Amino acid sequence: TVSCARRDTTVVAPQALMLLNSPDAIRYAEGLATRVATESASPPESIEGVFRHVLQRPPSPGELELATRFLKNQPMSELCRALLNLNEFSYVD
Repeated sequence: TVSCARRDTTVVAPQALMLLNSPDAIRYAEGLATRVATESASPPESIEGVFRHVLQRPPSPGELELATRFLKNQPMSELCRALLNLNEFSYVD
């Protein structure tokens, strides 16, 4: 084997699953959901708030519709968890 001074950036399934299921990630998502709930009066405002906090942009119309449908069956903390696990959150273009 050859020594390497710098590791290439990689994302493998165990890393993604670790982030998705780690107690810290769940706690961060719950904290974000609480923060957004105190800042927003309506579900669309909450969704916009989460997108702005996590991705620094508003949701597209399609994303807004999907998130609205998602929140009918899931708590806001799960939407926060999903957004915190997006490649767009992890990597800067």
